[in-house]
Amino acid sequence: MVRVAAALSIVAVLSGCCTATVQPTPYQPLGKEGGYEDKQVAPGVYRVRVYGNGSTSGERVQKYAELRGADLCANAGFPRMRLTDGGVSVNQELYGDAYGVETISRPVATYTVVCMSEDEFQRYQTAMRAKLLGVEPSSTTQPVAR
Repeated sequence: MVRVAAALSIVAVLSGCCTATVQPTPYQPLGKEGGYEDKQVAPGVYRVRVYGNGSTSGERVQKYAELRGADLCANAGFPRMRLTDGGVSVNQELYGDAYGVETISRPVATYTVVCMSEDEFQRYQTAMRAKLLGVEPSSTTQPVAR
């Protein structure tokens, strides 16, 4: 009985060591567990890409892309930014051995970040309101009640 209990204890300890749960990718520069990378493509314009691991959601990599864009623009002296032409995709990787095949999905967010001054942001916001509401830009410059 003592041997059985000892054997079960060893199995429990070993299975606890070998069953590691993978944490979602943290907000960090690109490394083995994922992270962000960026490249300046023009003054105030950056291409940002965030890679997640198999435990990271697409929503999380998108939020990390937004955060990285905000960090880049703030560091460049711009108070505002917007994300353009991008989105979240999923890379699927297959791993297999004699016992079977496993698919791991890894989300990737890729966006162009455009840094904006406060005036540029106000002009952009006015133009977008006009486009969405179908009115002339001059009629959308009224202050918005809050």
